[in-house]
Amino acid sequence: MQLTEYIALINKAVATTKPIEWFAVTTSLLYVLLAGKQQIACWIFAFVSSISYVIISYTTLLYVDALLNSIYAILAIIGWITWKAKADQQPIKKLSWRFHGLIIIGSILLGGLSGYLLDNYTDQVFPYLDAVLFFLSISATWMITKKIIENWLYFIVIDCAMIGIYFNRSLFLSSLLFVLYTIFALKGFFYWRKMLQNNTTN
Repeated sequence: MQLTEYIALINKAVATTKPIEWFAVTTSLLYVLLAGKQQIACWIFAFVSSISYVIISYTTLLYVDALLNSIYAILAIIGWITWKAKADQQPIKKLSWRFHGLIIIGSILLGGLSGYLLDNYTDQVFPYLDAVLFFLSISATWMITKKIIENWLYFIVIDCAMIGIYFNRSLFLSSLLFVLYTIFALKGFFYWRKMLQNNTTN
C-alpha cells in the first residue's frame, strides 16, 4: 500500500467516524496511558469508554464485544475499588506459566463452545475468534486489577486481533486505536517489568 492510499484511508476514517466512536477512542487511550503509569484515574476512563463501546459493538453486530465491554465496565469499578484500597500495598507480580496454560486452554474451550452457539443462533460476525478473545480479555482485565504483569502480553495478542475485526466492520478509527493499544501494551509491559525488577531487588 502506497503513502497516498494510507492518507486516503485515514481521511476516510476521519470522515466516517461517529462522535461516539471519537469519544470511546479518546477515553480508551487515556485509560491505557494511565494504567501503564499505575494511575488509579485510569479506571474512570475505562468505565466510560467501555459503556461507549457497548453501544458501538451492538450496532455493528459485535454482540460478544458488547457483552465484553459491559463486563469491562464492571471490572473498571472493581479495579478502582481494589487499587484505592491497596494503593500502597499492591505490588506488581507474576503468575506461573501453568496458571497461564489453564487460562489459555480454558479460553479456547469455552470460546469454541460459545462460538458454536453464536455461529448457529445469531448473526454475530467472527463468532469463534470473538468468543475466544472474550474469555482471554476477561482474564487479562482481571490480571490488571491485580497488577499481574502478564496482562500486557495477553492484551498485545488481543489488540492485534481486534485491529482486523474492527477494520472489517469499517470502524477504522477503532482499528487505529488498537494499533496504538498494541504499542502502549508493549510499553506498559516493559515499564511494569522494570518496576517489578526494582521491587525484587529492594
